[in-house]
Amino acid sequence: MTEFIWDASSYDGLIPLSAAQQARAEGIVAVTHRLTRQFGGLDAYAGANLATFRSAGFTLIGAYAVTYTSGGTTQDDLTVHYADQVAPWWRDFAGWFWQADLERWPTDNVQASVGIEEARELRAGTGRTVVLYGSHGQYGNDLASWDGPLWNADYTSHAAAGFRAMYPGDNWRPSHGGWAGGWSAYSGREPDLLQYTSSATIGGLTTCDASAYRGTSAQLFALLTGSTSSTGGTDMEQLDRLIKNTGMSTRVIGDVLADLENLRNYLVSPPGTGLTEPPPPGSVIDLILKGATATTTPIDTAALAADIASALVASNANGLTAADHAAIVADIQSVFAKAGH
Repeated sequence: MTEFIWDASSYDGLIPLSAAQQARAEGIVAVTHRLTRQFGGLDAYAGANLATFRSAGFTLIGAYAVTYTSGGTTQDDLTVHYADQVAPWWRDFAGWFWQADLERWPTDNVQASVGIEEARELRAGTGRTVVLYGSHGQYGNDLASWDGPLWNADYTSHAAAGFRAMYPGDNWRPSHGGWAGGWSAYSGREPDLLQYTSSATIGGLTTCDASAYRGTSAQLFALLTGSTSSTGGTDMEQLDRLIKNTGMSTRVIGDVLADLENLRNYLVSPPGTGLTEPPPPGSVIDLILKGATATTTPIDTAALAADIASALVASNANGLTAADHAAIVADIQSVFAKAGH
């Protein structure tokens, strides 16, 4: 089984919630967003887009820091500082992970040791899993001392299309002259993740970075969070079983969380608002909504009393005559008044 990851940044702009929800529906199971740029600048859209991913129901969300030579240990402190500033919820989010982005830039030939050091310090300082993004093409076997998850980057020549259509496969190992790329081993092992394009369509957005993981969503969750449970598998596995036991195996935990959020919004909103989609006709919510928003016509109690009195007189019940009509009307109106009408 292959799972897919969306690697985003400010280059993707302000990501609409609808696009994030669509991406999840298409099969993106994890997302990561640039937090700090080269030389320590904050990605302008990081906070908003990370919050959007969370609202869309993603259970695996990461943030990445672009490593730079002059940063030293301060770049790890800065990364955490910015995360606390724009996404303080990360500390309590079970599916949070870090990504150390290691690349050789025209203005900064960042050495492998710099990226490895930053990744280790970020891991030690936060207690969260850190994935080292460092490509085979740029670093070869220089990342052998890294002991965490490894993320390769090697782009397919496939024309721009949806992320699934562009994926070259779990056994893709293209020849690059003297070395093989893709899923081929480097620095002593095969990469855990592979970024295979920067021109995929995800959630209706084009020119997106897409990556793949060869395994299940539960295995990916365990890899990126280190989270396991003594009660039977990872947290994600337990959640998957819980949802599948409802008889709706096509649903994921994000769908359930979205439903809960919709229900909460509905309950605290004025009638007819707070729902992202209208309730199905004839459903309980639909009937409640119709009852709450139905237009009522005030009862003309005087006319009703007169009609009842006329009917009683016409039936000649108990010897009633037209002379009794006014008294009957008065008695009926008195009863209505006591009832609050």
